[in-house]
Amino acid sequence: MHVSIAPLNALQLPFTFLWQPVCKKSTLSFGRSSILYYLCTAKKFGFMEKKFKRTTVTSALPYANGGVHIGHLAGVYVPADIYVRYLRLKGEDVMFIGGSDEHGVPVTQRARKEGITPQQVVDRYHKMIKDSFEEFGISFDVYSRTTSKTHHQFAADFFRKLYDDGKLMERTTKQFYDETTGTFKTDRDIVGECPHCHAEANGDQCEKCGRDLDPTELINPRSKESGAQLVLKDTTNWFLPLNEYEGWLKEWILEGHKEWRSNVYGQCKSWLDMELQPRAMTRDLDWGIPVPVEGADGKVLYVWFDAPIGYISNTKELCESNPERWGTWQQWWQQDDTRLVHFIGKDNIVFHCIIFSPLLLILLILLLRIPSLLLLLKLFHKCLSLFVGVHPK
Repeated sequence: MHVSIAPLNALQLPFTFLWQPVCKKSTLSFGRSSILYYLCTAKKFGFMEKKFKRTTVTSALPYANGGVHIGHLAGVYVPADIYVRYLRLKGEDVMFIGGSDEHGVPVTQRARKEGITPQQVVDRYHKMIKDSFEEFGISFDVYSRTTSKTHHQFAADFFRKLYDDGKLMERTTKQFYDETTGTFKTDRDIVGECPHCHAEANGDQCEKCGRDLDPTELINPRSKESGAQLVLKDTTNWFLPLNEYEGWLKEWILEGHKEWRSNVYGQCKSWLDMELQPRAMTRDLDWGIPVPVEGADGKVLYVWFDAPIGYISNTKELCESNPERWGTWQQWWQQDDTRLVHFIGKDNIVFHCIIFSPLLLILLILLLRIPSLLLLLKLFHKCLSLFVGVHPK
């Protein structure tokens, strides 16, 4: 299978969206020349250099804790839709996969803020996001969700195979714990005093000075939920030993793809130069897919393990709904005559390239040979923190 990952840049690709009008006037600009230029650029960078029997196209799964805004559309979904429509017009066999990412800390934070359950949060925003895409004309073949039964079973089986095959390591670490609620806290649930500028900071970053932080660096760390002081407590989770795949990743990325844009290549190179460390694939949370291992009560799959698998589980859901048209999910993910193209944002580069790729290598044998991987960078941001939504009020 040939794999391409394309975080698309609204500034780099002005033929898709004119960025300044979006920020200043909240209007969009399209044109025939825009689409032609996009397709020519796609051909230049390798989207279409070889004939494949079919093409699997995925777009980043939006968090179901709020609506989509114009930046999401400009940076990921409209370019993906243009590419898919082009392939369809050529008569090629293509599947366009989308869905909502419904697990993770942002969902639980929204639920606490509104005094409702996480399931109520994702039910509301999944419908809102799906309706917005439909009204905007984004032509997904399937738009599902990571709370579906199909996804829960597929992701759990995925993890269990890793566990049974000895691909995961069990490790005990110290993590901040809220004794008043009896829960472990993730970075996003922790606040405290920044050790650099002494402003109030989150567990992962100080908004004032911009420094990336580890929660243990904070002065007087406390829980966002209860306001209580936190204590460090031992907890056991399962880790993917990324260091074991460092050599393969260096060959694939650093040697095989020097043609990538310098900032994208540099982001991956900086991770690889620092030496990869084992990455936790489970979390101590009460919202998510339960870890399918005995003795793992109160633990769920890490959202960045869970969410990308949604591409595959959504494919499975579509194939099972109409096998005569779509066949099996395996032919869209495991066969060498299938081209796989990801459309993602800049924040997702490391997760797709450094973390998700080894998982696919281990379990699905997608990367039988070093593929040609395309990376462009999405730089579209909210203008002056203005949220330009695409859903009706």
